[in-house]
Amino acid sequence: MDNTNSTMEGRADVQAHYTNSAIQPIDVIRAVLTPEELRGFLKGNIIKYRLRAGKKGPALQDIGKAEQYEDWLKDMDKK
Repeated sequence: MDNTNSTMEGRADVQAHYTNSAIQPIDVIRAVLTPEELRGFLKGNIIKYRLRAGKKGPALQDIGKAEQYEDWLKDMDKK
Protein backbone atom coordinates (compact mmCIF):
# COMPACT_ATOMS: atom_id res chain seq x y z
CA MET A 1 0.00 0.00 0.00
CA ASP A 2 1.18 3.50 -0.80
CA ASN A 3 1.38 5.36 2.50
CA THR A 4 2.84 8.56 1.07
CA ASN A 5 -0.67 9.93 0.68
CA SER A 6 -3.90 9.47 2.56
CA THR A 7 -5.02 6.35 0.73
CA MET A 8 -6.59 4.21 3.39
CA GLU A 9 -8.73 1.84 1.35
CA GLY A 10 -7.97 -1.78 2.01
CA ARG A 11 -7.13 -1.30 5.67
CA ALA A 12 -9.30 -3.43 7.93
CA ASP A 13 -9.36 -0.76 10.64
CA VAL A 14 -10.62 2.14 8.51
CA GLN A 15 -14.01 3.46 9.50
CA ALA A 16 -16.50 4.53 6.82
CA HIS A 17 -16.66 8.14 8.03
CA TYR A 18 -13.05 8.57 6.87
CA THR A 19 -13.35 6.91 3.47
CA ASN A 20 -16.57 8.72 2.53
CA SER A 21 -15.04 12.19 2.82
CA ALA A 22 -13.99 14.25 -0.19
CA ILE A 23 -10.80 15.20 1.65
CA GLN A 24 -9.11 13.10 4.28
CA PRO A 25 -8.33 14.62 7.69
CA ILE A 26 -4.66 13.63 7.35
CA ASP A 27 -4.44 15.70 4.15
CA VAL A 28 -5.75 18.79 5.96
CA ILE A 29 -3.37 18.15 8.86
CA ARG A 30 -0.42 17.84 6.46
CA ALA A 31 -1.43 21.09 4.77
CA VAL A 32 -1.58 23.18 7.95
CA LEU A 33 1.23 21.76 10.09
CA THR A 34 4.93 22.34 9.63
CA PRO A 35 7.02 19.19 9.10
CA GLU A 36 8.16 19.38 12.73
CA GLU A 37 4.59 19.72 13.98
CA LEU A 38 3.47 16.86 11.74
CA ARG A 39 6.17 14.58 13.16
CA GLY A 40 4.96 15.40 16.67
CA PHE A 41 1.36 14.73 15.69
CA LEU A 42 2.28 11.37 14.15
CA LYS A 43 4.43 10.35 17.12
CA GLY A 44 1.68 11.36 19.56
CA ASN A 45 -0.87 9.22 17.75
CA ILE A 46 1.53 6.27 17.64
CA ILE A 47 1.94 6.51 21.40
CA LYS A 48 -1.81 6.95 21.97
CA TYR A 49 -2.86 3.94 19.92
CA ARG A 50 -0.09 1.69 21.29
CA LEU A 51 -0.96 2.55 24.91
CA ARG A 52 -4.70 2.12 24.51
CA ALA A 53 -4.52 -1.09 22.43
CA GLY A 54 -7.16 -3.47 23.77
CA LYS A 55 -8.63 -0.99 26.23
CA LYS A 56 -11.17 0.81 24.03
CA GLY A 57 -11.84 -1.88 21.46
CA PRO A 58 -10.03 -4.72 19.73
CA ALA A 59 -6.28 -4.47 20.31
CA LEU A 60 -5.51 -5.26 16.69
CA GLN A 61 -7.58 -2.29 15.56
CA ASP A 62 -5.52 0.15 17.62
CA ILE A 63 -2.28 -1.57 16.64
CA GLY A 64 -3.28 -1.19 13.00
CA LYS A 65 -3.92 2.51 13.52
CA ALA A 66 -0.53 2.92 15.21
CA GLU A 67 1.13 1.12 12.32
CA GLN A 68 -0.50 3.50 9.81
CA TYR A 69 0.92 6.50 11.70
CA GLU A 70 4.30 4.73 11.88
CA ASP A 71 4.22 4.21 8.10
CA TRP A 72 3.48 7.90 7.52
CA LEU A 73 6.33 8.87 9.86
CA LYS A 74 8.73 6.52 8.07
CA ASP A 75 7.69 8.03 4.75
CA MET A 76 8.54 11.49 6.07
CA ASP A 77 11.96 10.27 7.19
CA LYS A 78 12.68 8.94 3.67
CA LYS A 79 12.34 12.43 2.21
